[in-house]
Amino acid sequence: MLYLIKQLSYALPGNPILMEDYVKTDTPSRISLRLALALLLTLFVSACSSVDTNSTTSSTIATTLSTPISTLEKILADQPPGTKKAIAGEPLPANQVLPLSFGLTYNDTAFEKDISQIYTPGSPAYRKYLTPEQITQRYAISDQQLQQIQNWLKQAGYTIETVDALRSSIQVHATVGTIQQSLGIQLKSYNLLGQSFYMQDGTPKMPSTVAQLVQSIIGLDNFAVPQFRPPFALTKQNNATLAGNCANYGAKQTLTRDKLAAAYQLDQLYHQNIQGQSMSIGIAEFSEPYDPADIANYTACVGIPTPTIQNVEIDGSVKPGPGAGEAAMDIELVAGLAPQAQIFVYQAKIGNDYASFAKGLLDLFNRVATDRRVQVLTVSYGASEDAFNTSTMAAINRSLRTLGAEGVSVFISSGDCGAYSLRVHNLATVSFPASAPYAISVGGTHLQVDDQNVRTSETAWGKDNQAAMCQNEWGSGGGVYKLCCFHNCLPTAASLGSQRFTSATRHFSSSISKYCDLLSRLMGCSGRYKRVSTYRGGGYCARRSGTQSGRQTSAWWCPNVLPGG
Repeated sequence: MLYLIKQLSYALPGNPILMEDYVKTDTPSRISLRLALALLLTLFVSACSSVDTNSTTSSTIATTLSTPISTLEKILADQPPGTKKAIAGEPLPANQVLPLSFGLTYNDTAFEKDISQIYTPGSPAYRKYLTPEQITQRYAISDQQLQQIQNWLKQAGYTIETVDALRSSIQVHATVGTIQQSLGIQLKSYNLLGQSFYMQDGTPKMPSTVAQLVQSIIGLDNFAVPQFRPPFALTKQNNATLAGNCANYGAKQTLTRDKLAAAYQLDQLYHQNIQGQSMSIGIAEFSEPYDPADIANYTACVGIPTPTIQNVEIDGSVKPGPGAGEAAMDIELVAGLAPQAQIFVYQAKIGNDYASFAKGLLDLFNRVATDRRVQVLTVSYGASEDAFNTSTMAAINRSLRTLGAEGVSVFISSGDCGAYSLRVHNLATVSFPASAPYAISVGGTHLQVDDQNVRTSETAWGKDNQAAMCQNEWGSGGGVYKLCCFHNCLPTAASLGSQRFTSATRHFSSSISKYCDLLSRLMGCSGRYKRVSTYRGGGYCARRSGTQSGRQTSAWWCPNVLPGG
């Protein structure tokens, strides 16, 4: 199962795709293979172009000296729509410590205007991306305003952990008692359909002089949280398995790196010595470790050097180990298809005792934007929009907007079941953050490649005959859509929090970059190669289409005939 880009921007690498994909999943979806392929196609196209993704504006955009303060009443945090049927909760222990992120006010009006110029051909600012320093100077609050917020937080009993360099958020922690008293809310635990979570009861309130400088408070609920289940059916490993026998690489009709590269004509770029040189790729993971030995075994069998990988930990260290296989697969596919690219694994620590998934997303995006070390970021995670409150969605989209202003393209999984991932006929549902206007949403296909490495057919990802993942026949959709003038047609970051997308239909006009012709080849008919050979836990396993939902977890398939199965 391979991903194709569902909706694209005018330009590809370094020109983030500011489009919406109207699909979602009610539980986080992690389908990174398809993301990696769409990502790598974009990377290689950029390697051939003359676009300078490191170029920045100097005087083409006027400098904003101060951040206007909105006088409109805003909701700092509300309850996710998906929790409406939750019954009365129980108070959280007053001494329980929770991490929060206070999202800070930006000059959204100026930022939206400027980023539209960055992506408008013919504009003096076209493709002149901003540095973190420029973004902070032009759109963030002042030193005095920042100090005002910090003073209030300290006086209220919060411990300030860090202020990100973009001045977009302040990370803090405090006891439940402190949070409740300072914000005038109650924090309670709930159980809904077997899921335990906490969220606030009431609307957070702050002194007006501080509230006007704060855009949102992230972390007051953990309703949107990945439900990890190991997707492997592992048997006891023997010595042969642990040896990583390369004879098993590509066994049982699994897709190898060479088959994937040939199917998407990346091999033609290899012949021109275009293999991801000077490219930096970011991979987002959430409490999902990997074993470097797995990566080394995979690259040895593929016949490429072990990649240069740098781990970036966010919100604490993640316990080492082989993980569930998601991070290993992400790294292996990116390393296999772009063997000379540098890989940054951004690892956010989430869980009941750590940051919520929503806070993890925000902190990770902000860290990537602050670092400004990657041209592309791939995210294989998502959840139903109904699992996020509107202020959280707006805050995350603002972070994606910042990445867009820096020239970073962010690819996000559209989910396993397309516009119907709730598995209810005729009910279109949406996945977030794939649905964010400043994200590139990626859908899936079935791929067939013969033994001569010729792609013989491909079709939009639909029902798997061996395991009906989506309980439907329409799959995740697909195709390459034309792009309209996004700054006129699409919602702005400021307005995103006030609306939720429920329709799977959008009409786009204008033309798209010539590079989209290459991406449009991701179409075809169904085939027999439904698994991709990757290395994890001492042996080769076959990646298979699926969902990481709470009930169905067949995202990986490790048959007994394969090591590790």
